[in-house]
Amino acid sequence: MDESTRQLLIASDHATACEAPPGFNWKESMRRVRVLVPRLEQLVGQSLSTDENVQDASFFTDVACYREASHPGIGKVLVPIIAIRFSAFGNLFTVTKADDFDDDAFTSAREMTSKAGYLYVPADQLDEPYTGANPHLANTTWWTRFFDYL
Repeated sequence: MDESTRQLLIASDHATACEAPPGFNWKESMRRVRVLVPRLEQLVGQSLSTDENVQDASFFTDVACYREASHPGIGKVLVPIIAIRFSAFGNLFTVTKADDFDDDAFTSAREMTSKAGYLYVPADQLDEPYTGANPHLANTTWWTRFFDYL
């Protein structure tokens, strides 16, 4: 993880809150994301679904499009083509994408989300062990701290 990312994560951390910091305004946060979605859909050229029922997590929503894929032993599963996930902490967001998703559309979506006031955290830097201040999240990763179900 680069040092600027580490500093951003540490600054966004909270020593006792796991799912959302005190005073987190879910309604206003969702309103901001809903305003962004139509512009993101234009950029990526696909309809995006917004998960408004996230619970027991350190993120409050994600915006994504999916495709069906076969998974051995399970059958058909939905896999994300692109997913933009919004943390409940620090206006952080991250983006994941399928290998065959257009890199220019990925970059444009990331830039548009940043221009809307969110702070980008590269997903590939979040697999490191969590070393923040919250003892409840010891033995997890930075991904879990800010972008996963707890």
